[in-house]
Amino acid sequence: MSSSLSHKEKKNRIGHFKKIPEAMLEIINLNVGGKRFTTSKSTLCSVSDTFFTAMLMGGIPTSRDDSGAIFIDRDPDLFAIILNYLRTNKLHNVNEHNFDSLMDEAKFFSITPLVKKLELRENMMSAQTCGGNILFESLLKSNQSSEVKQMIPFDRGLAVVFNHFIKFYFFSDNNGWKCVFDFEYNSDEIELVDFVLESSSVRQFLIAIYSKEIILWKNGENLHNNNQYNDPYNDPYRPRRVPIEIDKFIEIGHYNLKNCRVDSLFFIRSQLVTLCKKKGRIGIWKNSRLFEQDLKENDTVSVITAFNKTMMDYLFLCSNHGVIYLIDMQKLPFRLSDGDLLINEFYKDPDGEEITAISCLCSDCWRFNLNHCSHCPIEIAYGTKSGTVHILVQNPETQFQEPQLFRTIRVHLSPIWKIMLDHEYLMTMCTKLHVRTWSLVRFRGMISTQPGLKPQSNFAIRYSGHSLDNLHDIGPYGHQEGLKQVFVEIPYSDCNYANIIYASNGQKICTLESVDGSKITSVCGLSIDIRDRRFIFTGHENGNVQVWDLNPAMKRKIKENRPNDKNRSSSRPSSSISENESDHSNFDDE
Repeated sequence: MSSSLSHKEKKNRIGHFKKIPEAMLEIINLNVGGKRFTTSKSTLCSVSDTFFTAMLMGGIPTSRDDSGAIFIDRDPDLFAIILNYLRTNKLHNVNEHNFDSLMDEAKFFSITPLVKKLELRENMMSAQTCGGNILFESLLKSNQSSEVKQMIPFDRGLAVVFNHFIKFYFFSDNNGWKCVFDFEYNSDEIELVDFVLESSSVRQFLIAIYSKEIILWKNGENLHNNNQYNDPYNDPYRPRRVPIEIDKFIEIGHYNLKNCRVDSLFFIRSQLVTLCKKKGRIGIWKNSRLFEQDLKENDTVSVITAFNKTMMDYLFLCSNHGVIYLIDMQKLPFRLSDGDLLINEFYKDPDGEEITAISCLCSDCWRFNLNHCSHCPIEIAYGTKSGTVHILVQNPETQFQEPQLFRTIRVHLSPIWKIMLDHEYLMTMCTKLHVRTWSLVRFRGMISTQPGLKPQSNFAIRYSGHSLDNLHDIGPYGHQEGLKQVFVEIPYSDCNYANIIYASNGQKICTLESVDGSKITSVCGLSIDIRDRRFIFTGHENGNVQVWDLNPAMKRKIKENRPNDKNRSSSRPSSSISENESDHSNFDDE
């Protein structure tokens, strides 16, 4: 007997399969707690063996309202979340306030995958330090009702800033992330904060907070008079660690910057620098003394438009008149006679354009992992309001002369917002969030004149907001080591996920989705050398911080790119940008 079907049997069977989608696309009207919902039968039956599949098959008796809609006596707001889960298989608008109620609703409707997903999320939220997927490292819970305002990384640690509170976390391989102590600020709401870790062995901090004025705090008072810490053997030659109170802070000073609103506040070593950019005012606090001065160009007060402090010993300040000023923080930064700051004019833009971004690199110190010294060459890249990028080089033999202009690049049509000069590449970003990168060719550590720069990539960071003032700090995060730096892209303001993108080529590494569905309010990054950990921290509206380790995702991306390395290298341009070509090619900003 032939196993093949006749033409009539095939036609009947095909017609039978055609009727199944039509039945599943039937429109279902629901009345849940007095609120109307319209969906399809296929959506309600997307998960098998649930309340809805039994109801539509007649296994559960139903009642209808006057319009004929099936009535279900449950909470309509929670049902909207469940219906959206059946449509997309994703959870949205879940927080600490509706979590327990949503769990009850998921059990009532017998949606087993949703119950398991909520139980997994509950287990991750129940512990102070917890493990999730391969990227999710831990959840740092907080008892604060306000959102995370700012996060500041430091050596193997993280400070989480709220409106009136700062929590200090430390990382160890054995215990993970652990909150060691808190700092409570009972005055006005914290606007700016920075600190310096004066002693990592005893965790001694110097904290500066700006609300209406700048107040400095310090912890770590020695407990010499406590007899329980005395040496029982009374041996003066026996080494002994003097304990301190790390959770006790005392105020050591406060001041105003001539009643000006402070825009930036940061430490360079143990010296506190405060800037009032619009009025060009600079203040440096050192050894309980404050020295302040206005930035002037030909007796005209200049506006501070950008600054750079990455070299630690040098502070570079840029003005709207196109001048780069230098303060040597390693030396005494003020005159003893009149108390004025020693601010030197380092370089002036040839066209006098307003400088909007600056980046500095000491190539030899980078190669040998040293602190900057006067015998090392300095490389500076800065961007202007017109979108022009200049690269300056100052060799050790010309350190007392004006730096030399190495290259001028014109590819942006909007003002430069961010710029990063690295040992391996140059990255520029305009105010339209368009990014351009160039790979650097070096000879004996110095930028080679031939070819020097090779165009590498161009891409854009997505953001739907209208102003950069409300944009989170997108980075780049990581050490100043080229391919290891990343951008954090949060496409819109009320977003609960972030995309991690390589800063060198724009490739997407991974997506970090909030484990509890809460909105992301702040971002920061930290690289820890031990075991090559690269952390990204996301602060959320509920006061919690989620920790992500990017190292597994980066290794996976490197493996994915290996088969395409030869193709990418063959398609990449091999010559540098000429001056005329850079002025007119690849205008991708508008």
